[in-house]
Parts: sequence; C-alpha cells; structure tokens
Amino acid sequence: HLLQPEHTLNLVVVDVRGRDFVGGHIFGALHIPHTAFRPEKLHALLAGKGTPQLVVFHCMYSRLRAPVCAEVYLDFLGKQKTGDCRVAILEGGFSGWLESYVRHPKREQLVQDFDSAQWSCIGGAWEHITDCPWAAPKAQGSADLMAMLRTAQG
Repeated sequence: HLLQPEHTLNLVVVDVRGRDFVGGHIFGALHIPHTAFRPEKLHALLAGKGTPQLVVFHCMYSRLRAPVCAEVYLDFLGKQKTGDCRVAILEGGFSGWLESYVRHPKREQLVQDFDSAQWSCIGGAWEHITDCPWAAPKAQGSADLMAMLRTAQG
C-alpha cells in the first residue's frame, strides 16, 4: 500500500494519463502522458533525483496504458542491468485512488488539484468526463445525448 511508512521514501509515482489527467492526480506524481513516454527519459529524470527503489505506474484504471509503460520501463531497466529498482502498477488506477481518498479528511495531501467539475460520480464510481460523454459540458440535454449515441453507433 502506497501510504505505508516504508513507501514514503524512495518511491516515485508515474501518472501516464493523457487528457484525463486534468481534474486531479496523486500528490507528487510525475505526469508523463503515455503518448510521450520514453523509458530512457524517465530513467535520466529519476537518476538526477537519486534512483528510487520503487516506481509505480498508473493510468485511469491501470488496465492498459500503465501496464504497457511499466513493461517498457522494466525491459529498459533489464537492458541497463540496473537491478535496484522495482516496478509496480497501482491496482485500480487513479479511479480507485480517487474513490478511496476523495472524501478523506486529508484529501489535499493525497489528491492534488482535484476539480469536481471534471468528474461524475455514478453509482459510487468516479468517472472522468472524458470517459462519459453524458457528463461532458457540451451534452446539454437528453436530445444531445441521444444524438451523440446515434453518431457513435454509426
């Protein structure tokens, strides 16, 4: 668990989300969109700060973007023969993190730059507006939503 005392030092969190980064992120996370991710650049950045013992990758749900970037970084580390750094993926991604800590009394220390206008909470699950067109500001009513759905169905 990232909040346990043994993880407070020598830990780097890498957020590989793209436009869904807007509206909140894990406090202190490095933001490197998956489309711009280069393992050698991350490695150089981290080496300048003292190589961490653990690098944790995440995206919105940690199902696609984070695992791909983590695998690429792990392969890079293997070729560099630097065995002191472990790589992990945050289970549940930022969505799970937000669900766990959005109502926490110390939320500001756990979720940085939170903007509720970027999120929709449906049935207890937090969704970013880029993932749910019905929550986007341009969806002004049910007629607009139905038009969007018809267009999407082609």
